[in-house]
Amino acid sequence: VLTNKPSRASSRILRQLKIVGFFQEIVCLDSRTPAYGSKAEALIDLLGRHSLSRTECLMVGDAAEDCRAAVAAGVACAIVPHGYGQSLPSGLPGNCCRVSGWNGMEQLFETAPALAPVSAGGAKR
Repeated sequence: VLTNKPSRASSRILRQLKIVGFFQEIVCLDSRTPAYGSKAEALIDLLGRHSLSRTECLMVGDAAEDCRAAVAAGVACAIVPHGYGQSLPSGLPGNCCRVSGWNGMEQLFETAPALAPVSAGGAKR
């Protein structure tokens, strides 16, 4: 998880939703000292620390900042129409696309199979 929310609030939200165990790491701007200057900086650092292939990563977000972070990091980006995503400009950068909910994510994975989640028991992405 990569979020602008403070780390304390992010952890609490994920625990209350009972999904914190699904994530290897929660990265917030205040996850380190000094704090990350932007979501893009945090994403680039996350990719590097975990030696993640940019071509196999997908940034999922709901705001223009998520697109900018994905562009800066060189990863694909899917913007969902929840939260801030409803007020996004009509034109998104080439590596970003809009998807509508889970059905839209499934369609994206069908057209870009390298971005599909790894099956149970496989390597984490």
